[in-house]
Amino acid sequence: SCVLACERITKEELEQLRPMFEDMFDCIRGIRRDYGFGRAIAAPQIGVHKRVICMLTDRPHVIINPQLSFARQNGIDIHFGDPADEVPGKSIILPAHPSLIQVTDVDLDRVRRSHIKNAVGTHKDELTQQDIQYLVDETNSSEEFVRGVIASL
Repeated sequence: SCVLACERITKEELEQLRPMFEDMFDCIRGIRRDYGFGRAIAAPQIGVHKRVICMLTDRPHVIINPQLSFARQNGIDIHFGDPADEVPGKSIILPAHPSLIQVTDVDLDRVRRSHIKNAVGTHKDELTQQDIQYLVDETNSSEEFVRGVIASL
């Protein structure tokens, strides 16, 4: 398990790791560009065995030495087992064995439509061309697709 194999990051090495953080953000941007989704990446996903997560939402975030203690302190049960048994808001089940890691196909257009709907909210009639372009870029889709989703709201 990477939690055991990955090294903690010390204050002394933070500055020298800055280029790695930028590489991780570039990976997220590349995934977004190519697939239309992606918010975060952990260092082991790019072959670096350090405890760090880079998350790109409205701005870049770097999470150093992440822990699940916040979830546990808020009553979430955390254990190893079969992630299929996880109950949202109740448990976090980490795979007890690599064979329990599964790939789930996702309808990306459904995800894109949902993202556009949530972003637009009740402001459908107030959108500018800049807002439309933002949604095109954010969902890696076309202006026609974005306008079609907005029209259906």
